[in-house]
Amino acid sequence: MEDKEKNEKPVTVQITNHNEFQKGVGAFITNLEHLTIVMDEDGNMKVDAGQVPAMPHTQVEVVGGKKNDRTEKLCFFVHPAVSNEEEIWAIHDEIKRLVCNQGIQDICKYLNEMQEEKKILQPQSADTAYNELVRMGMPDTDGFSIKTFMKYYRK
Repeated sequence: MEDKEKNEKPVTVQITNHNEFQKGVGAFITNLEHLTIVMDEDGNMKVDAGQVPAMPHTQVEVVGGKKNDRTEKLCFFVHPAVSNEEEIWAIHDEIKRLVCNQGIQDICKYLNEMQEEKKILQPQSADTAYNELVRMGMPDTDGFSIKTFMKYYRK
C-alpha cells in the first residue's frame, strides 16, 4: 500500500464557478452550491448519479466565486461615469439578459432607456452595437438581422 501511494502523483481539479446563467439556450450550466463525492471500496468516486474513475490525492479548488473574478470580456456599452465594479457587472448582466430574452424592438427601446438613466453609452454606429450585442448573446437569426436592428436602433 505504501509503495502505491509513493508512486501516485497528486491531481488538482480546478472548478470555475460564477453561479450565474451565462450561456445561451442548450448550454451546460453549473451551480456548485453543494457537491457530494463518495468513494466506494474499489476506489471509484461517485458524483451524484455518475461514476468517475478514482484520482488519488485529488484536491478540488473553487475559483471565481466573486463577480470581479470573471474572465469574460466586459460589455463596452457601460457608461464611463459608472465606477462601482459591482454596478458595472450588474449592467453587463442586465444587457445579457435583455438580448437573450427580448426581440429587436424591445432591445433597442430598453437600450435607449438605459442610456437616459446614464447606465450605458450607446455607440454611434449601429454595426458596432449590433456586433457587441450578438457577442453578448443576441441571436443573429431571422428577425434579428442587422437590417432589422438598424431600423430600430437609437430611435
